[in-house]
Amino acid sequence: MSNFQKRYPDFASIEAQIRQAHAERSVAIAAALADGIVAAFRGIARLFGSPPAARGPRGRGVVKGPVQRPAV
Repeated sequence: MSNFQKRYPDFASIEAQIRQAHAERSVAIAAALADGIVAAFRGIARLFGSPPAARGPRGRGVVKGPVQRPAV
């Protein structure tokens, strides 16, 4: 008999589900923390990085060619 069954005899029959719920909650919290850390690093990189490339009306990158100048 585990300590859980001694302390909570009414919940002994669903002990496995309770343990699973604790594990799932721990995974959800860890995933949220990891997403927050990644978002913070991306935000910092965006502050100190170069500006994003210009986009055209169709979502494609705008590339400008060299300007032709007449020879003097």
